[in-house]
Amino acid sequence: MTTVAADPFAATTESARLAAYAELAEAGPVVRITLPNGLPAWLVTRRSECRTVLNDERFNKTGTPVGVLLRKLRPHLVPAISSHMLVTDGSVHTRLRRLVNAAFTRRPMEALDGRIQEITTGLLNGLADRGDQPVDLLAEFAYPLPMTVICDMLGVARCYRASFRTQIMDRERRGLHRRG
Repeated sequence: MTTVAADPFAATTESARLAAYAELAEAGPVVRITLPNGLPAWLVTRRSECRTVLNDERFNKTGTPVGVLLRKLRPHLVPAISSHMLVTDGSVHTRLRRLVNAAFTRRPMEALDGRIQEITTGLLNGLADRGDQPVDLLAEFAYPLPMTVICDMLGVARCYRASFRTQIMDRERRGLHRRG
């Protein structure tokens, strides 16, 4: 295991990201990286090692630095953050993954590429139009981007999207989205 300076997260073009990932893969099957939030992590670069890690119960998402930090800084978000597919393991993860698997295969994702670029460009242009005014990136970019993509995927009409977002936010605040 080694540490490599290549940073795919800082790359601004697809070719730069691919070059960074290629450099990481050349360094070995498991390399130490720094995530965009500054936390250290291990990146598994080869398929066989990925399968090993994903199927080994010793590797789980419980107690990750992000989860620990979230519990300290934003405890009200823990129910929302701790019940989705990206932070669950084992049978819970498998059940959730089965529900969404068909929507996230290569062809449907490639079909969304242009729309995601369009949404991103629109949001960034809106931020640029603000000039030197302070911007809440979470509220004005990080949340609207996936919410708009999800609404597109679910077929939520534009006239209902504000209500849809409000309902999702209310459910998160009250913890109603979590099933026992």
